[in-house]
Amino acid sequence: MYKLLTNKWTAVTWTVVIFLLLGLNNEHVPEVGMFNFKFRDKIYHCIVFAAYAFLWFGVGYINTMISLKKLFLTVFITGLIFGIGMEFFQEAFTNRQFSWWDGFADMIGILLGLGIAKKSPYGNRGRNQN
Repeated sequence: MYKLLTNKWTAVTWTVVIFLLLGLNNEHVPEVGMFNFKFRDKIYHCIVFAAYAFLWFGVGYINTMISLKKLFLTVFITGLIFGIGMEFFQEAFTNRQFSWWDGFADMIGILLGLGIAKKSPYGNRGRNQN
């Protein structure tokens, strides 16, 4: 499981999945029973971007020797650029509209994913290494 979560192809695949999901037109997004509530799309944004940040943090942790602060900042900024960029993409190429609230939900998800990653085993670089 550790190798899967720190593999760059897992993170790349998840990034492509996010791109494909956010690139769908509204008529292709199903309404699902108990998941049909007012701000459900914001929760979806948080979840997918939390996974995005968690996976890319793991890739950076394994494949680079930069400090955790720089890695945290790099994943945060690239994730935010990707999330806001997807909002512009939706406005230009789908029947969906740009939403700063979706971008805010992406940011919250990124921070959540980074927080989880930092508390995970690969977020504790330099401690207890015997």
